[in-house]
This record gives sequence, structure tokens and C-alpha cells, in this order.
Amino acid sequence: MWRILRPIRRRSHERSNRMAVSAYVSASWFLRILLVVLFCTIITLLSLVVTDSANFLTRSSKSGFPEESSMIEKSDPGGANEAEQRAFQADGGGGNKDTQYSNVFNKELAESEGEAVKKLPDCLIIGARKGGTRALITFLAMHPKIVTTGDEVQFFNNNESYAKGVEWYKDQMLPTKPDQILIEKSAEYFHVLYVPERVKAMDPNMKILLIIRDPFVRMVSDYSFLRRFAAANQVEGYDFPELKYSLEELAINNETGEINLQYGGLHRSKYYKFTKNWMSHFPREQIHIINGDRLASENPSIELRKVEDFLGIPNFLSEDMFYKDEIKGFYCITSTGCLGKEKGHKPPEFEPEFVEKVRSFLRPHNNLFYELVGEDYGWE
Repeated sequence: MWRILRPIRRRSHERSNRMAVSAYVSASWFLRILLVVLFCTIITLLSLVVTDSANFLTRSSKSGFPEESSMIEKSDPGGANEAEQRAFQADGGGGNKDTQYSNVFNKELAESEGEAVKKLPDCLIIGARKGGTRALITFLAMHPKIVTTGDEVQFFNNNESYAKGVEWYKDQMLPTKPDQILIEKSAEYFHVLYVPERVKAMDPNMKILLIIRDPFVRMVSDYSFLRRFAAANQVEGYDFPELKYSLEELAINNETGEINLQYGGLHRSKYYKFTKNWMSHFPREQIHIINGDRLASENPSIELRKVEDFLGIPNFLSEDMFYKDEIKGFYCITSTGCLGKEKGHKPPEFEPEFVEKVRSFLRPHNNLFYELVGEDYGWE
């Protein structure tokens, strides 16, 4: 009997061993797969932590402001290069050269309560470049409840200045009393795509002033100024194309006869693109748009009254504070005269075909701009 059962028991024992080995192997592979999955998960989490930490450290090194966002278009010719920025700083910027107007009219400052201290701006004039920013800030400086900066600070669009931090920026401002509004103007802010994000990081409640004019006229003024500047100044390492070529040669591709999409002067007149960028960071009610054509052709007090209402300050700038110089063709300040010699140049004349080609190119962009801001400016 034992001889009969022993082989059976042996086979049963062997089957049990095989099953145990098989179970062990299966469990072993399962554990290996689980460990691999767990390892990959840990690596992924560590990678995310390192990335977030690096971003945080980078932001911290810039006084808490974000780095340039992914929306920056590296090939975008819209903003000014370093040489052009120097040119516009030399243009006066609309600040320290105009403090004489502020000193004349701000007689009520002595009656303001509180000590004047340096602070960050309440409002920015962001452009558009050659859209009338200098006249705008000069006129606003006459208001006793407004304090303006000196030369264009160009903080948000200049990486070197931006790296100095918010305390450096505040130190560039003039002392302001509690019941006054501080306005900083840098005309290049409008066209540099990463500026709105930086402004919002500093103050999401910032009030924005944008002055625009006929985009063709703005392009001509832009070209004319750079040409005058290039003729009188040398910038090391940069040759201004405006000094070598006519506006027609820059705006039209000689080979194709079509619009030169790479010409920055034309690109900066596409208001829709840049306004939409700002409105993606600030609500429409925080952005007031001044009609630069009307500011120049009508009594400035009409447009300035709207700015006063937007800023929430008493109406002060009246019609009798301005007069029209019939020779220069634009409005001046009654008590102190006209703006500097750099303003009011007679624009060059162009062939009708060139004007129509450029205006036809800009027209769709103008229509998009009208729809975006809810106003038709009637440009040709």
C-alpha cells in the first residue's frame, strides 16, 4: 500500500512545488513592474518640483515679477530695438522738460494735505509711439492733482532696468501727495508684448492710458523722427535704415511690390494686435483710449476732460488754457506756449498709389480694432 501511495504523493508534492515556483515568479514580476511604475512617478514629481522651484527663484530674482511669457514673438518687429529706444529717450519722453508747466499751474499743491512721498505709479501712458504721448502728458501735467515722471523710465520693456527691481523703479518717481495721481509715460510699453504681464504682476489695478492716431500718419511720423535722429546721432553697432532708405522703400518689398511685413514702423500701426494683448491682461474699464487725431485738431480740453473723468479727479483743464497756433497747425498752452521744436514737423508727400497700398493693408486691422474697443475712428 505504501509503495502504491508513495509515487502519488511524490507527484503531488512536485506539482505543489511547481505551482509555488510559478506563483513566486509571477509575484516577482508584478513587484518589478510596480517598482518601475513607482520609480517613474517619483522622477516625474521631482522634475515638476525642480521646475517650479527654478521658476520661483527666477521670479524672485526679478523682484517678484514674472519672466517674459511664452506669448513673446521673438521675430516680432513691433517693439523698438535698443538703438531706437535710445532715440526715443532722447526725444524727451515728455516729463522733466515739461515740469515748467506743472510748476506754473500746480498752485493748489500747497493746499494738498499730507506729505509728498515717492510711490509706484497709479497710471501708465503706454503709447502708442508717435501717437501724441508727449502732448498728452505735457497737458496732463498742468492739472494740480496729477504728478508726472521725468524722462521715459522704460522699466517694463527694458530687461536691464527691469532686473533692478521695483524699488529702483519707485525711486525714479517724483514725490506725490496722497490726493494726487502719479502717471508714468513710456511710449514703447504698448508695442512690447510681455509688458502687460509685468505691469499686472506689479499692480493688477493699474489704470492705462493709450493714445492713438491715424495709423498711416503715425507710421510717417515714426519714420520721420528716426530719420532726423539718425542724421544727428551715431549709435555704435547700429545703422538706422531710415537714414538709407525712403519710407516707400522700407514699407514696400522691392522684389514683389507688396507690403514689407517685416518693417517695424508699419507693424507698430497695427493697433488691434497690441490692444488685444493688453486687454488679455487688463479689463476694458481700466484702459482709456484717447483719440490723438482729435487731441491735435480740436481743443485738447475736450479729450482731456474724458481723461480726468477716467482718473476720477476734478475737472480742471479748460478750453481757455489752450490756443491754436495757425502757423504750426496744432494747439499750444496759453500761458507757456507750444511744445518743443521737435514737434509739429510738416509731413512729407507721397504718391497716391503708395498711400492707398499701405492704407488697404491696414484697413482690416483697423476694422478689428474698432470692433475690439467699441468705437469707429473713421480712418481711411
